[in-house]
Amino acid sequence: MQSALERRKDIIEYLNVQRFDTIDNLSYKFGVSRNTIKNDLIILSLSYPVSTKKGTGGGVYMEDWYDLHKHYLNTEQQDTLKKVIATCSDKDAAVLTSILKSFSKNPRAK
Repeated sequence: MQSALERRKDIIEYLNVQRFDTIDNLSYKFGVSRNTIKNDLIILSLSYPVSTKKGTGGGVYMEDWYDLHKHYLNTEQQDTLKKVIATCSDKDAAVLTSILKSFSKNPRAK
């Protein structure tokens, strides 16, 4: 039997690939109750961009911009890059801005 920590790791890996599924399917896939999956999703949503939607077309979503295996800049790194960008030539600023956008957890980072 899988521990809660292992199951949550597997759920986030699965959602990273699938991007969407239903609570019922996750419950079946991981061999636990719907309530267990709901609790797992609450805990996972504290650290990952996972959300749920009720109703037709509803389910569990991993935000499109997020990739579990991508490395992201922390806030201090982002702030430092922004300061450096303000002092660069236009060409260098464009390159650094593209790095900031590519490696920021906020997809709208400037």
